[in-house]
Amino acid sequence: MPTENVIEAGDRDSFEAVTIFREQYADMKWFTADVKRFDGLTLNGVTADGKKAVRVHFTNCVCGYAGNGPIATMQILVAAGFGEEDQIWSDVSSVRNCAYAK
Repeated sequence: MPTENVIEAGDRDSFEAVTIFREQYADMKWFTADVKRFDGLTLNGVTADGKKAVRVHFTNCVCGYAGNGPIATMQILVAAGFGEEDQIWSDVSSVRNCAYAK
């Protein structure tokens, strides 16, 4: 199933990104996630019914330092099922780019 164009989540800050994820995207089936320090978090998956590919980009979910952006990234990745909080935090707080797959 080809992934359609990227949907911009519209997050104005990292806390809003977590809220948007929980309210609009938590029920999706996520397969991969890419985090770039200067570009944000992109999740790739399908709708809950499996009928439509989805790619969502969160501008304010970043990595590479210990701050609010990486905290939001960690919260979304844990909620999306990409791993445990400790391991994800170890990644997003210390490296410039991260990739996850299920």
